[in-house]
Amino acid sequence: MCTWTRAGARLGEALGAVALLSVTIKFEGSLILQAQAKEPLRLLVGPGTDDRKIRGRARWEGDVAEGGVAEVFGGGRLVLAVEPRRGERY
Repeated sequence: MCTWTRAGARLGEALGAVALLSVTIKFEGSLILQAQAKEPLRLLVGPGTDDRKIRGRARWEGDVAEGGVAEVFGGGRLVLAVEPRRGERY
């Protein structure tokens, strides 16, 4: 499997998670899933809104490994942010 396919698969998984979470959590606003690491998959962002709009972006360098989160992101952080239309971001 080529690197683009593996990176695209991870982005698809993130967007699936955002879509499921945005319909599960009852709120008005946006939900953002973001993963950052040094390598190989440096950035993965998946924002979604309560009106069922999602988009995604991935940035990688080198070969993206198959496997779990530790193998793909090589350490880093995973953030899930909720931005309600009214109130504070959390």
